[in-house]
This record gives sequence, C-alpha cells and structure tokens, in this order.
Amino acid sequence: IDGNRLFVNIVSYPTTSPENRFWEAHKDYLDVHVPIEGTEQIDLNFLEDLEVGEYKKEEDFQAAFGPARMHAILKPGDFLVCYPQDAHRTAIAVDGKPEQIRKAIFKVRIC
Repeated sequence: IDGNRLFVNIVSYPTTSPENRFWEAHKDYLDVHVPIEGTEQIDLNFLEDLEVGEYKKEEDFQAAFGPARMHAILKPGDFLVCYPQDAHRTAIAVDGKPEQIRKAIFKVRIC
C-alpha cells in the first residue's frame, strides 16, 4: 500500500490448539489483524512477562515462550492491534473446534 511503511498480508490457515502454535512480537511494525472469514482466538501477553527467544531482524520476528495472560476472539467486523510489547499467538481454535480462517494482517512501520 505504501512500500515498506504500510503493507498487508492476506493469509488463510486452519485454527488449532495452542500447543501447535508459537508466540511472536515485532519491533519495527504494528500488526493489525482483520478477520475476513471464520473465527479465531488470539492469545496475548506482554513480552516482558514471557521468556524471550531470538529476535530475527530481517523478519522482524521476536520469539517468545510462556502462558497466555488474556485471549481475544476475532470474527469478521473485528480488528486487533498488536504493539511491540504485545506478544501474540494466533490461529487458536475457539472452544477447541478447528476451522479454516482467512484474514488480513496490516503491517504498519513504527520506526
């Protein structure tokens, strides 16, 4: 949309259990999750409350490990903004019922 300052990734995948997913955070971009089809749970925690793994600058990917502090259930019409301190674990099945979802993830450069 605006080069590397603002772009969008359209993704589609099945939701699953938390054990099959990973935590992530980003330093250079905000994530704005916008569901298009299906319902997804996103687990959230502050990065400072998790064990932090390797940061991959070229992918703007901060690995993290630990428990969820809260959850957001997203369906079409909702959106979620994740800031650099907001670790998130996406694609969690709501009520343990997997489903195929499709969503837009807007990446907004902040540095």
